[in-house]
Amino acid sequence: ARERLHPVPAAAAGGTKGVDDMVFLRDGERCWFVRLGDIAGFESCGNYAQAWFDGQRPLIHRTLTALEEKLDPQVFFRASRSHLINLRWV
Repeated sequence: ARERLHPVPAAAAGGTKGVDDMVFLRDGERCWFVRLGDIAGFESCGNYAQAWFDGQRPLIHRTLTALEEKLDPQVFFRASRSHLINLRWV
């Protein structure tokens, strides 16, 4: 009932990012603007994650758990302790 009376915007509620959202990735001096739908998955590399897209594999300064909290669970699935995959690429 509270949500219906006082709706909270998705961004303020910690909304998730969908496949059409663009993200900025940087690995060293290389930078990319990538649509989340174009990322096939993420792999854990210690306290970092490695993104897979278009033949590239940059390291991201986030853990898989942190990424999983921000990404749409209908699209990105935690397949194992080390892998978060985009179900649209399966």
